[in-house]
Amino acid sequence: MQIAYYSKPLIVLLIALGITACGSSGNDSNSGDSSGSSSSSSSSSSASTSSSSSTSSSSSSGSQEPVGNTPVAQGMIVFESPMLTNGEGSRLSRFSCADCHAVNEDENGFADTSGFRLPGHSLHDALRRPTYKNGLLTDFVDAANSCLDEWMATDIVWTPDSLDYQNLRAFLTEVDSGSGDAEPLNFVIAGPELPDGVGDAERGRVTFNQTCANCHGEDGVLGNNPRGIDIRSYTPETAAIIARKVRRSGAFDSATYPEDLVGGTMPFWSQDRLGDQELLDIIAFIGETEFVPEDPDPVDPGPGNGSDCVATHPKVGQTASLSTIAHGVSGTATIVDDCTIRIDNFNYDGRGVQVEFYAGSNVGFFRESQGGFSITPDRNFLRSNPYVNETVTITLPEGTTFDDFNAISVWCVPFAADFGSGRFQ
Repeated sequence: MQIAYYSKPLIVLLIALGITACGSSGNDSNSGDSSGSSSSSSSSSSASTSSSSSTSSSSSSGSQEPVGNTPVAQGMIVFESPMLTNGEGSRLSRFSCADCHAVNEDENGFADTSGFRLPGHSLHDALRRPTYKNGLLTDFVDAANSCLDEWMATDIVWTPDSLDYQNLRAFLTEVDSGSGDAEPLNFVIAGPELPDGVGDAERGRVTFNQTCANCHGEDGVLGNNPRGIDIRSYTPETAAIIARKVRRSGAFDSATYPEDLVGGTMPFWSQDRLGDQELLDIIAFIGETEFVPEDPDPVDPGPGNGSDCVATHPKVGQTASLSTIAHGVSGTATIVDDCTIRIDNFNYDGRGVQVEFYAGSNVGFFRESQGGFSITPDRNFLRSNPYVNETVTITLPEGTTFDDFNAISVWCVPFAADFGSGRFQ
């Protein structure tokens, strides 16, 4: 029997209620495509049993979905729900499998549930494919872990016995109407260069709202989508940045893709999912549109002076020059006493989602799975006007010392993205 499958707008509610998928158990095989992720711990119970009846009821289209504690129903929850680890240092991903993949698409590549064309390929026959990730992997569980790590930025690692994984397989088996071996997926990961040609802004608006709007909101307006990601800082002068991000977004240290990815957890778009002319059209639309999204509340950047701490630590006086990776970040961080960092000439356009200062053992080691942590856990540095040569002061959280880290980053938390970083020396 094949179930009717409909996505539902419960993801935000699930996040708010804490009823989200957790890393647990599963089975083996593969799921190839153009996005990826894996991670460190696979503790706890699953998305499956934690949210069964509460998330698998009626859909936005009014059709009945699988209900209850059956593996298929629980697997649909795993597919649709953002992933959450349970153990110490647990981290919620704002993304689910369904944000990048459909289980069924029409002849034009549009998901039959959301109506969007998604960056990842359909998973309708994923369990019957011989390989995944452009032939680089042969087990579906490894492909799923690639997504969990590199694109969802979770600490979840599934094994073939993980319950969530087993339930996801049950769901994908149920929605697969085919039989026999499926053809492997082969796709072209385009170069990061801006394609030749001229884009059309009106066509770009249509294409944007069929593709990018799934995460960035209709017309690129943050408030139009609860998963919205602000793109106001992109202008015609940054067209090359957009092209590079669309074509090569993904972990710098991707264990799955040999191509030079440019960082971040946004899934890249292969050429068969988004053509060069479509990309040029989208860039034209972004460059010619004045976005007026809802601004987040401005955040006090903190005091501008030092503190009452003593200055006895051997690292006092060390500085770190912040590299410019994204959003115009630059500045010089100085350890001024045993609990205070002062950042002089700080520049940052104020954009992102949840942006904090993170610490790590070295540059490139700021993910929580690598031992990175926030040194500004109660502050979000987003604001509507940019930081221009400002001074920002950070007081270390209680219990943290300069023995605990050597490097600092302006860090976008939900996407595990380094906007700019440096090592103290």
